[in-house]
Amino acid sequence: MSDVPGGSHSRELPGDVLVSTAEISARQAKQRAALNPSYDGWSSEAFSDSAQNQLRQLLQLREANTKLFAKQLAAFVTDDFQRGRLRPEHLRDVFNGDGLRVSRAATASTEVSLNRGAVALADALQDLGRPLAEITERRDKVKTIRAELSDAGGATTHIVEIYTQGDNATAEQHMDWRCQWRRDDQETLRLSSLYAKAYVEAVFSGTHKTWFTDCTTAVLGKKQVV
Repeated sequence: MSDVPGGSHSRELPGDVLVSTAEISARQAKQRAALNPSYDGWSSEAFSDSAQNQLRQLLQLREANTKLFAKQLAAFVTDDFQRGRLRPEHLRDVFNGDGLRVSRAATASTEVSLNRGAVALADALQDLGRPLAEITERRDKVKTIRAELSDAGGATTHIVEIYTQGDNATAEQHMDWRCQWRRDDQETLRLSSLYAKAYVEAVFSGTHKTWFTDCTTAVLGKKQVV
């Protein structure tokens, strides 16, 4: 090892090549920064990821106590937050038989709404649990499919899927959520509006927890297939 001006160290490699570890570290730091969505023109991807994470946290916070839930949601919405219905008031069955009922919104949703504030959002999210009277298990999935940036924040569109199970029924809800966001003083995204553009609900009544079961082991056995 030999010293390099500036206090860095170097290592002599075959062929008389001298490599400065300080230069390598600087180059690696620059490469890491280039891969960060917040830099190098990837701001729309960073915005998309942040919005998606906010919705995931919001869904995970769902509480049975609406007042407590609303208090927690206050950190996710603006003071003038406005929302439409997430689960339509009127549903139309598109299939009903053999214990399975599939329903869609009877009318198209619009963004216009007079429901404001964290309490209104808490009510809408609690309303999503109506397909099953008692829920023993729930899984949520959020996927961003569109993001539009603006100076104040931006707009996003997400596919939201909620899977719930009860003792005697299973339900799936598939939604298309439209969101408007604004950044607060700490650059945190807050929801200023939310509504569901599309909604599909499927409820299966029966004791079976799932419709499909993984039978790979039963078919192929426990031996690994190369």
